Amino acid sequence: MSIITICDRHGKKLESLSAIKLCDAAAGAADVFAQAIRVLRQGRRQGTVSCKGRSDVSYTNKKPWRQKGTGRARASSARSPLWRGGGVTFGPSPRVKKLSINAKQRKMAFRELFRYFLSRDGVRCIDVPVEGSEYATKWASSLLNDLGLRGKKVAVLMGSPDRGLFASFRNITGVRVIDFACPEIEALSNVNAWMFLKKDEAAFKTMVEKWN
Repeated sequence: MSIITICDRHGKKLESLSAIKLCDAAAGAADVFAQAIRVLRQGRRQGTVSCKGRSDVSYTNKKPWRQKGTGRARASSARSPLWRGGGVTFGPSPRVKKLSINAKQRKMAFRELFRYFLSRDGVRCIDVPVEGSEYATKWASSLLNDLGLRGKKVAVLMGSPDRGLFASFRNITGVRVIDFACPEIEALSNVNAWMFLKKDEAAFKTMVEKWN
């Protein structure tokens, strides 16, 4: 059972949120997490890097001079990698390397990442009643400052319809705004803390329960 502290905007504890049940820790979770990161990064690669070899360059393949008797060093053709404008030796070629991870492993990776942040008190639920008209970058920056998160990397979790909250945090350095519907494991791992508002408590629980 995971326990998350609900705080006010100054970090003062108000109550505890303890309604999220996690599966037991599994062996090899660190390896599964590393594989999930590799799969994500590999999927971003275009695999279009390329260069021309000696068979691709636009030069004649004729021998520039005879092998012996000229006093010059022997040469095969202008396509040789030794010549300016010749082909590249063992250069890169376009390739697509596919890595995959199944749904069970993906859930395990997210679950163990969540467990890691819980063990270090890195998940914050903030009870800040605010109307849509009050959202502003100044308000968001002040909130992070009061919570002791100013200058740190923070993942702000939110629901997709909340455009005001997204606009408030998106221009703050080090802050990533992440939708509950499509969390990204690398973005969630490369921060110091997770943060969400109490009004989004149900959406947060739904996201975490999918990882069981």
